[in-house]
Amino acid sequence: MLQPSWPACPVDRLRGGAPTSLCCSSVVGAVVGLAAILIADLLMGCRQSRGCAAQPRNVCERVPAVLSSAPTCISKHKRRSLCFSVVCAGIQTDFVVLSSDARRCGVTFQPTGRIMGIRINDIAPNFTTDSTAGELTLHDWIGDNYAILFSHPKDFTPVCTTEFGAVAQLAPEFAKRKTKVMGVSVDSVEEHRKWLRDIQAFAGVPADFPIIDDTSLQVAKLYDMLPAEAYLPDGRTPADSATVRTVFIIGPDKKIRLTMTYPMSVGRNFAEILRALDAIQATDGEPLATPANWMPGQDVVVALSLNDEQAKDKYGALDIKFPYLRLAKAPQ
Repeated sequence: MLQPSWPACPVDRLRGGAPTSLCCSSVVGAVVGLAAILIADLLMGCRQSRGCAAQPRNVCERVPAVLSSAPTCISKHKRRSLCFSVVCAGIQTDFVVLSSDARRCGVTFQPTGRIMGIRINDIAPNFTTDSTAGELTLHDWIGDNYAILFSHPKDFTPVCTTEFGAVAQLAPEFAKRKTKVMGVSVDSVEEHRKWLRDIQAFAGVPADFPIIDDTSLQVAKLYDMLPAEAYLPDGRTPADSATVRTVFIIGPDKKIRLTMTYPMSVGRNFAEILRALDAIQATDGEPLATPANWMPGQDVVVALSLNDEQAKDKYGALDIKFPYLRLAKAPQ
């Protein structure tokens, strides 16, 4: 069974497994919310009269002089509007602070039953699950390598068989690039192992990469691999919740470097995925980018963070098309 786990976070963990920063954020939000309610109570206690100071038992006596000395209390309509705004600000602060720390730790929320989209540079959500290669924990399995996590709708289906055959044939290319590959679908390990025989027969080579068991749909939901209709109604099962064709390239730092999503009817071009991986590795940690239709060995774009002299010192001769478009030989 899959066991979601908290990703690495720069703060201590509580005994229950939740990062401390999440709890601290909740405390901060709770304090802000409580303050908002107290202010709202004070303001609502003011009655429209000749002045708050004239009411000996009025709660406004506890308000700072700047408020209680006002000529008249805030009108009823304005009081309600202000109180509502203050309370909403407290709630919003709670959510923003909490979600900010959570996203930094690779955790996402599902306020409406759906996961918030995973974005470039997010920490890839970690998980532990069964696979055709045994039990795996994603971050441990990646190690110091790049990784490609890709989903397919269903075992024993035509397009998926051609895709997994293509990945099996590209295994030597991925190995050259220190990149591991992991497949995901809502089928069981037993079904995967039976299907692997068909993949090998089609591709002419064995598919030696792991395919994980996601019969629980937890990874599919964690990485938002399901089509829109799969989230409703609640209680859908793998039988009626096939995943779409998603691709995630993950760096050695466990950050998401690239995402692609294809509908079920469109098979992926794994030569393009390999090209994208090459582009990511060519520019990783460098002030470089790749132009349209770039292929390995072609010139790359030098970032504007370097002036011309700095760019020449670092990358050699420049091909300057425009002041903002400068090409150089890709570093080896």
